[in-house]
Amino acid sequence: MISSIGSVAGSLLTQPDNEEVLKKFYSSVRPWGFWRPIYEKVKVEQPDFKKNSDFKRDMMNCVIGIAWQMTMVVMPIYLVIREFGSMTIALAVFLLTSILLKVNWYDKLEKY
Repeated sequence: MISSIGSVAGSLLTQPDNEEVLKKFYSSVRPWGFWRPIYEKVKVEQPDFKKNSDFKRDMMNCVIGIAWQMTMVVMPIYLVIREFGSMTIALAVFLLTSILLKVNWYDKLEKY
């Protein structure tokens, strides 16, 4: 609760970021959300600029990434408690999700 109040208060009581910084951030990261004013300003300066339209793919990669990261947590635990069958399953899931992330995320990263 305190962090939420601090975040909102900090946002409302401080000066907005420099518009040039926001445009540079938006054009390099291309986040989703409420960026229309900045998007329109970037579009004026860079007419060939395109919004990020890969929301569904990126959200699927987040779900896959959560499973990938969880396997890295549970594999050592299974090793320590000598649950080798479960560790093997976690290793298989880790390898599968690594391949999925390589093909569906890393290989599709673009340099902006």
